[in-house]
Amino acid sequence: MKKNIINCFLFLFLFILIGCHEKGIVVLENINKDTLIIIPIKYANPTGVILKIKGSVSDTCNINDFLILPKGKIDTTFTYDYYDNKKIILKYNKYKSTKTTLQIAYFF
Repeated sequence: MKKNIINCFLFLFLFILIGCHEKGIVVLENINKDTLIIIPIKYANPTGVILKIKGSVSDTCNINDFLILPKGKIDTTFTYDYYDNKKIILKYNKYKSTKTTLQIAYFF
């Protein structure tokens, strides 16, 4: 009986944890200029954002002025606090890069 109650609470906890988030993918192909990406928030009130970034960069560039991406192949995950409940803003700054292709998966 006690084991069934614990399993029920674990299931309920996981259901709530998974059901209250949004996720998606943004693809930037052969981009050579600064770009602003606005992702509207439909359901959740995020306090944190997880970005999984894959792709290739011809030279140094950054996202939101603090996530610096070096030259070459990129495969990284980044987590940061975010408290706007209407939209997520990703600002791509080309810096020295002339040709960038990125796939940014977001989860909040």
